[in-house]
Amino acid sequence: MPFSLKNDKPVHQSAEPQNTEEEWVPLENVPGAIYAEMVAEVLDQNDIPCYIHSDPVSATLGVTGGSAVGGTSRLFVPETQMDAAKLILHQMLDHI
Repeated sequence: MPFSLKNDKPVHQSAEPQNTEEEWVPLENVPGAIYAEMVAEVLDQNDIPCYIHSDPVSATLGVTGGSAVGGTSRLFVPETQMDAAKLILHQMLDHI
């Protein structure tokens, strides 16, 4: 399962889950870690597992709660749930 519990809230992994037979595929880039966490939370509420891959600068600097200027994050979901995840992502971020 790509989530672990910390303070009773889901924490999304930043690396692909190990020991899984499912193929994980990327969604479009989102503008930073905050938006990625928001989308990941809604995916979780819809029983769609995901993990977040942040831009190298933010990841290297350990930026949390945001991202480096111009940084992006990418969410990965199981291939079997890609269409549902894309729909959620577009409903949430099309206005940005």
